[in-house]
Amino acid sequence: FVIIYNKLKQRYIEFSKHPLVENPVYAIARYLIVNVLFIFQVFNLKVKWVNNLKYYLSNEDSSMKENYYCHIGNFDDSLFILNYINPDETFVDVGANVGHFTLLTNGLIGAKTISIEPVKKTFARLVANINLNKLSNVIAHNIAISSSNEYLKIINHRGELNKVSCENEKKYEIVRALTLDQLLMKEDNVSLVKIDVEGYEKYILKGAKKTLSNKNLNIIIIELNGLNNYYKYNELDVINILIENNFRPFRFIPNEKKLYPLSNKNSLAHNTLFIRNINLAKERLSKRIISINKSNIYIS
Repeated sequence: FVIIYNKLKQRYIEFSKHPLVENPVYAIARYLIVNVLFIFQVFNLKVKWVNNLKYYLSNEDSSMKENYYCHIGNFDDSLFILNYINPDETFVDVGANVGHFTLLTNGLIGAKTISIEPVKKTFARLVANINLNKLSNVIAHNIAISSSNEYLKIINHRGELNKVSCENEKKYEIVRALTLDQLLMKEDNVSLVKIDVEGYEKYILKGAKKTLSNKNLNIIIIELNGLNNYYKYNELDVINILIENNFRPFRFIPNEKKLYPLSNKNSLAHNTLFIRNINLAKERLSKRIISINKSNIYIS
């Protein structure tokens, strides 16, 4: 009971800090209900989300669970993307999982979205969410991204923590990998790339030299939270590659709609926002108006 109490206390504090949670007790109730259902092996709940979007929820989907508890999970990154990307641009999601950002960028903005998910089971759920919402102009790839065109061993039993394996894992699958340059060879209007690959980020960037030099690419949101240690490289390697390509780290504060420069990664979040042309980003933030309630996101 002590463990359960401490877990609920921790979640209560987290819910209290979320901008869209007016009543943390209500969020706790949703947390308890959905996790009890999963204990009794009720899988793939169909959940109505914002603006009549829907998604299938399973026990492995941490980000989608946050949507269920707090209305919009990955809040800072989600709000920045909604404020920034235009309908005539392309969003690339490396490590799309089951489609949180795919639903937002294509379902709400209408931007062309390229979603990449290597694990077959997770990819099937990504496609299910795309089909559930009848999204168009989404290209989903069941491949990995790496520094070269190769085949990789991907751990496949850890849900959102699945990753490229460097050890003798018993549960894995062999997945074809391309470089980001190879995949995006014919894409000339990519404006925003999100990379969330559980520490493998350096190898994504090493295979993305042409992509990084594309003048239309202005935003990279990348996971930097210490998972690089598994691959035995320094996180500064990732930051230096981005800086060499004129990207600089920032922190976005949604309620202020302001960008604050950082000297290093965003230590307050799992992901860090890198921007090449800060004036363009500020201009877009100033022009787009977004208001949110529990069931709708209004964009003008």
